Amino acid sequence: MTVRTVHPGDLLAYTLTVKNNGPDAAKNVTATDNLPAPVTFVSSPDGCTAAGQRVTCGPEAALAVGGTKKWTFTARLDPAYTGDGSDLGNVAVVTSDTHDTNTGNNSNPPVAPPGPIVPEADLAITKKTANDTPVPPGSVFDYVLTVTNTGPSQAARVKVTDTLPAPLAFVSSADGCTATGRDVTCPELAALAVGTSRAYTLTVRLSDDYCGDGSDIRNVAQVTADTPDPHPSDNAAGAGLPGGRPASSPGSCPYGY
Repeated sequence: MTVRTVHPGDLLAYTLTVKNNGPDAAKNVTATDNLPAPVTFVSSPDGCTAAGQRVTCGPEAALAVGGTKKWTFTARLDPAYTGDGSDLGNVAVVTSDTHDTNTGNNSNPPVAPPGPIVPEADLAITKKTANDTPVPPGSVFDYVLTVTNTGPSQAARVKVTDTLPAPLAFVSSADGCTATGRDVTCPELAALAVGTSRAYTLTVRLSDDYCGDGSDIRNVAQVTADTPDPHPSDNAAGAGLPGGRPASSPGSCPYGY
């Protein structure tokens, strides 16, 4: 395998190469590979199969003297893996129906992933109003913040924050978010698995004396994590008022609501 950084959740490509050193042709040649627990078999273009952690390739009906046979398969490193790779070495073993005069070379030294193990999780956040019906000043409405992890690794200690603009005040959150002034903080997630999402709903109030047209209300929610993110450009998302503007409201606003 080529040396490269490996992220938990990545696919690992293995190639098993068997050679017959003679003196006779080998019959029913089979290679087996017991994968370590954090690694699971995915597929093989060469017909290798797996039963639990045990991968079996072959049998090859006959392998001539001096001949070689290669099998390839892919496996996936657990997205939640947190080790350094030292426990990931695996050993392949070859057997045959033909008597082997030297069994000392029928297995390989333990093979570990091809590089350092570095977790990496691509988190994205969206923010929207719960509906698009404009609300008048003094009314409450909901924002929905949704965080998604597209991997390849599990994300650790995921945090969502949102700073409200001056015309909005935090009211409550059914999902446990709290506010200090206008700074909203949602409960930290110890872990967010690959392919999963977490949504938070915030209830806020539009100021009674708000007289703008809505264009000045644009607040941005952000997501961060302890796990490095390879694409941070989607770690922030903004939203304004429902419908993009306040509803008509009688009063002294200069805009004639």
